Amino acid sequence: MKFALIITAAATLSAAAANLITNPGFQRDGMGEMGLWSVNLGAYENIATKRPGEGIDGCDAVRFDFTEYGSFKLPGFRLVAKEPYRIGAYVRTSNFRSQTSAVLIFNEGWYNDVRTDPFPENTNGEWVKVEKVVTMPESSNGLYTFDIYAPHPEPGSILDLCQPFIEPMSERALAESQSPTSPLENIRRIIPVTPPLTAIPVNDQALDIAIVWPLPGPADDFDLHVKTRRDDVDAFGEPLRYRLPITQELRAALPALPPGAGHLRLELVRRADGDVVLANDYLIRIITPRPEPPARRLNNLVSELVGADLRDGEFPFSLARDGWVFVGFSEPQPEAAAFLDGSDTAMVRFRPGEPSDAMRFLSAGDHVVRVRGAQPGARLSIRTVPQLMLFPMTIVPVNDPVNFRYDLDFFRRHFWHSINTHICSYAWIPKSDLEKTVDQEIKERGIRLIGSGGFSGENWTKADVMAKSIRTAPPALTTSGRALDEIAASSTPTILNAVSEACWSLADFDKTVYVWMAGTKGYLNCRPLHLPFLAGVSNASRGTGKLLMETYVTGVADEAELKSYMTLLNQHLRTARRCAPDAASKMAMMMSGYLTAGTWNCNTHPQTDMKYVFDYFYYVIANDPELTGLFGVGCYDINRTDEEYARWIGRLIRHYGVEGNVTMLSEQYNFTCNPGHLRGGDFEENAADWRLAPAEPDSLKPMTISGYGRNHLRRRAGNASLGDTVLHFTRSAKAPNRVSQTATGLTPGRVYSLTYVTADPDDIANFKNERQHVVLEANIDGGETMPEKGYEFRIPAGWENWPASAKRREIVTRKIVFKALRSDIAITFSDWLSDDTPGGAIGQKRILNSISLNPYFGEE
Repeated sequence: MKFALIITAAATLSAAAANLITNPGFQRDGMGEMGLWSVNLGAYENIATKRPGEGIDGCDAVRFDFTEYGSFKLPGFRLVAKEPYRIGAYVRTSNFRSQTSAVLIFNEGWYNDVRTDPFPENTNGEWVKVEKVVTMPESSNGLYTFDIYAPHPEPGSILDLCQPFIEPMSERALAESQSPTSPLENIRRIIPVTPPLTAIPVNDQALDIAIVWPLPGPADDFDLHVKTRRDDVDAFGEPLRYRLPITQELRAALPALPPGAGHLRLELVRRADGDVVLANDYLIRIITPRPEPPARRLNNLVSELVGADLRDGEFPFSLARDGWVFVGFSEPQPEAAAFLDGSDTAMVRFRPGEPSDAMRFLSAGDHVVRVRGAQPGARLSIRTVPQLMLFPMTIVPVNDPVNFRYDLDFFRRHFWHSINTHICSYAWIPKSDLEKTVDQEIKERGIRLIGSGGFSGENWTKADVMAKSIRTAPPALTTSGRALDEIAASSTPTILNAVSEACWSLADFDKTVYVWMAGTKGYLNCRPLHLPFLAGVSNASRGTGKLLMETYVTGVADEAELKSYMTLLNQHLRTARRCAPDAASKMAMMMSGYLTAGTWNCNTHPQTDMKYVFDYFYYVIANDPELTGLFGVGCYDINRTDEEYARWIGRLIRHYGVEGNVTMLSEQYNFTCNPGHLRGGDFEENAADWRLAPAEPDSLKPMTISGYGRNHLRRRAGNASLGDTVLHFTRSAKAPNRVSQTATGLTPGRVYSLTYVTADPDDIANFKNERQHVVLEANIDGGETMPEKGYEFRIPAGWENWPASAKRREIVTRKIVFKALRSDIAITFSDWLSDDTPGGAIGQKRILNSISLNPYFGEE
């Protein structure tokens, strides 16, 4: 009897378990051609093509083209952690081959997912059901995304899909799960798109306006009423009325106001009965536009307002809008100083060992620089520059390049003449003597600080909680603003709308709100969702709110791939400009300093010099006509890269963002994308480029460890298998295991760096949680090593010391800096400390890969 009851209950549940995907046929609605699925179409228009009537039982199907991007998402599900669900779809494939594929569900932030088995290679024209019962992982805010996932399919692969499903498989899952509702239902706002509400020209008092909220009737039944009033007047004047077009978008003139602060009310009114179905109030400012001053454009980022021989006297200039200004002398002069706008405190003064220049954020209008103590022979330059940002400002008492931590002198020499804004890790509350010294100095230099801080779990969905925190918490109170870290363009609509609404409520806030947008390809590609979001963010903080785009640069195989990869920057702006024509002025492109194996690692190809890759990022921004108008550029984060690259990042930002250069900095140092001195740094192709000398049979051999590159080296490559090939050492008592290669094409007298990564294969297979004694030595025959410039860096340790529960394996990176003594040198790796001393336990195992040999960027 008990068995029968169980069967009956299961049958009842199965019958009641409706598919949580309410649009399995990919039908059109207000969100776009495929309903909510349309969030995928803005950036990759060819990713999905409808196949009407071709699906199972005559339903509509979709054919996917995952050549550019291998993911087709449906966000916004509320599911129940630890409860069972059946997930899947019907697929039809032909010659379908991909590194991985699945129907899957991931939690907020994609920290975990559950998935089906991979799609079959061929279904012979038939529809095959791919499904799996899964247990839902935890999600920080209870939200999940359904995803059809098949990155990097081989050419000729065909994948058709229909009737995707998520079915609750328990009473609790059935009772508490929720399908995504139309995200547009919650965007109950008449949206001012452009211009910013705090910069409405007095001679063109009009706004582009959009409504994405589904109307309670045909658009032609409604009028838009536009009302304004001066700040010192209580009542709104008579409205201007506009018939709402079917697109629900229009340009509307405002009842004219004089220059200054004012108020705007937008009302959506049903024409038949005068019922106001939607209304919003906004703070506005009418401005008198200033003419663009005469300037010499140096590149997309920098224009020169004044270029003159340095002399005592005054140099006037003007700005059409608020922004950053650089004032500098072409060479330091001990007695020369520059004073801004009548101040008695020098803006530019002599600092030994540093350039004589500084930057300030100035308001639109007329300004003057007064020079005193100048000697003949130098030049004065006054330039407009973008906001130049760097994260973080971690300054230590003693320079510690082994752990990527730098002292005050390092910041002075390598950063503080390249940037004008530091993004802090949290708030800025100077306590120690060092911090107080730093605080005083950054104020003297005019450097701005931005606090940081995101929200936990459900709070990302609560506009009032976020707005209160931004106004009252230390990050903004102790700095000039707060960077919200982080959301993504693909975040659930609930989060996007909540952040937007929080920003609208911060329209009067006197500190700038910045929003980090995660994902190198995190395009604002869904106009119905991202237009309201961008409008909300950019109108926060009296019209100064900004997006910080995580356009993190991933390593590439060669220069052709690099050039193709960098078109992602263009795609960011193309999609954003669909939301607002002036989108560039609301966005910064932020490069990443994540170059360390074992943590988030963009250094994915050993044959590639990331100095050149970083250079090309800024070069494109500085030169591509499509990328003009950005409010800022920068880098996040220098705590994840070594001292050489930290100096290079500072130099690059200055080269393009201050000096206004249009040629690659790499040309000055003969850096190239692929130096080509070594081959096979990951021992791919069975270590064919190396000479192996095992101490005994099987003590030295190439192998593949699935997931090592992605999961342990943490390489963020499109090809998930990059880094899986290694050379495996087992220490012998008889003799060292050796592997060698002749590096070619070096320049005698030039300095180079050799880096490599090693780990314990037994630790990789089964977590040990121990710090190991590592003996895997590199010998450079034909090079003079410079020990003071090299290091060994371990993860987890120090600032990346995760708890044991994280089960992060020990990854060891070594860097050797040397001067080449001849053009061809022999590089040998050995698992003995020396020719006659093992130095470690016999039988100990190590794996080796990620070997790079590049020209070194030395101190200037």
